[in-house]
Amino acid sequence: TVSARNSLNVSMCHLRKHLSSVYPDGEIILYDNDSYCINPQLEVVTDIDKFLYLWKKGRTIENTQGLHQALHPYNKAMEVYKDDFLTNIRYEEWCEAERDKHKETYLFILHRLSTHFFDQKDFDQCVHICQRMLEKDPCLEAVHCKLMACFHHLELHDLAYKQYAKCERILEKELNLSPSEATRSLHLSIKSGKLPSV
Repeated sequence: TVSARNSLNVSMCHLRKHLSSVYPDGEIILYDNDSYCINPQLEVVTDIDKFLYLWKKGRTIENTQGLHQALHPYNKAMEVYKDDFLTNIRYEEWCEAERDKHKETYLFILHRLSTHFFDQKDFDQCVHICQRMLEKDPCLEAVHCKLMACFHHLELHDLAYKQYAKCERILEKELNLSPSEATRSLHLSIKSGKLPSV
């Protein structure tokens, strides 16, 4: 309808004005043949494009040269991932599937980084990474365990005990489960001070 077309034109006018501050040297959106389109002369790279590129680069480097050499692209990928994919679009099946896939990739990158820092005995950095993982998925029992071990090695024993209690509480609330035998055993080892050194 004419009314809808007018609304579109007004919206596109506002959008083009806004985008001109981002790219003052040219037009991002063009009007051609009674249609709007993105300027084909521009190379459009999204955050998710950058994230996936860095993720694939990191995996390739890790597989050929080892985890230590892959730290730079993994760290850059972690920085690029500001939030989950299209968080403002809910209950769309295609979007949920993409969001879950990218979140799993992000968690895998964090897992590789935490593994490196733990192996290097950089427990402060490992704590930081593990906490980011639990922000995305608080039910990751293995991450709770890694945090408990980090706190133990940092001699922050109260935080290790609290982490176990938090793990126990979250698993019960979210999954109706208790911590595994391995997690309970780690907790008891920390309380007795018998956790092996790294």
